[in-house]
Amino acid sequence: MMKKITKIALTAGVLVTLLYFAYPLKSFAQEPGNNCVTCHADLDETLALPADQRINDIHFTRGIMCVDCHGGDSQIDHQGDFEAAMDPQKGFVGAISRTEIPQFCDRCHGNANYMKSFNPNIHVDQYQRYKTSVHGQKLAEGDENVAVCTDCHAIHQMRAVNDPASQVYPLHVSDTCGKCHSDDARMQDYGIPTDQVELYKSSVHYEFLEERGDLSAPTCNDCHGNHGAAPPGVDNINLVCGVCHISNKDLFIRSPHFQAFQNMDMPACVTCHSNHEILYTGDFMLKPDDGVCWMCHDVDSEQGRTILAITSEIESLNQLGIKADSLISLAELKGMEVSEYKFELLNLTSKLHIARNLVHSFSLEAIREETRTGRELAETIIEGGNGALAEIGIRRTGLLLSLIFIFLVIIGLYLKIKAIPQNERYNES
Repeated sequence: MMKKITKIALTAGVLVTLLYFAYPLKSFAQEPGNNCVTCHADLDETLALPADQRINDIHFTRGIMCVDCHGGDSQIDHQGDFEAAMDPQKGFVGAISRTEIPQFCDRCHGNANYMKSFNPNIHVDQYQRYKTSVHGQKLAEGDENVAVCTDCHAIHQMRAVNDPASQVYPLHVSDTCGKCHSDDARMQDYGIPTDQVELYKSSVHYEFLEERGDLSAPTCNDCHGNHGAAPPGVDNINLVCGVCHISNKDLFIRSPHFQAFQNMDMPACVTCHSNHEILYTGDFMLKPDDGVCWMCHDVDSEQGRTILAITSEIESLNQLGIKADSLISLAELKGMEVSEYKFELLNLTSKLHIARNLVHSFSLEAIREETRTGRELAETIIEGGNGALAEIGIRRTGLLLSLIFIFLVIIGLYLKIKAIPQNERYNES
């Protein structure tokens, strides 16, 4: 009986394999009530592409068929009259022109009652936002060169935004935007540089996103918006950066730099940190050789002396922190209990971070207050580290004295035993 079952299973497997290779996968694309796919699957590569791509399309997986966008009659057999299937009298519209795509998509995506049946949290104002964007405004003027929905989201293989294969998944956004914004020919009429993506990919933001997998790190649409895409202006760029860098923004707004930047028509944040090519920050940014402060301030000016004083405060605390960390690490390596001081090292690191962040306030007094308490904490840790290392010496001395005492006792016992006459030792035994 088992042999018969095995034989049947093998025969069925061979038949399935032969059918798979004898008929392309698209030949099985017949879906009840969707002869559009069946017909297009047998056409040339260009016309067959939508039928092949639909498999992973989010609309298709939600039950939205070809006729829901293109109209026509999908019930007509593909071997029959295909012109009847694409009869305008039956609502067939064919390919949607670029200028009509945003409004066309809004038929569904702007309908709250319809969209909540798929996702109650989805936004339904994308088209309204798009109309306020540079893309939308240019399109309204008749410029078909600008991006529309399908340029970013694809057409027949549109995926959910949280799908790692989606064109608008955070890891792919810069490449999606770069399809247009890195194209010299496409951008030449707008006077827009085409190196933004290249610069962004050398930034600390891209490193965190791509190399460290931190999906919260910003990419193009986090700063420029997505449907309401517009370049940040001088008046609001600090608010854009401040979405993530909240304390930096608040300190800067209260600083003397804020009004000075406004008066000189200089954009906040990017003047010192750049925009697309944002690199790692560090204490070097304050120093005369590499620092950004000296683009505006002279070393011998009052502001220059303040900058040098701020630099000195932060550098001295940093050096104390390095010394404290080194001592505690050494003590721990030698087996001492230093968990209390390791915890205090975290507080010291926090003090240093706060002092560095206070640079955005340009307040020497505030920085000095933070570094003062930081130095006190560092000195406590250093004292504890030195104490732990000194205790190691005491323990070693005690151990050495103990070993010497034990050795002397052993020698004494040995000499005592040697002094006992041999016959007495035998008698005792």
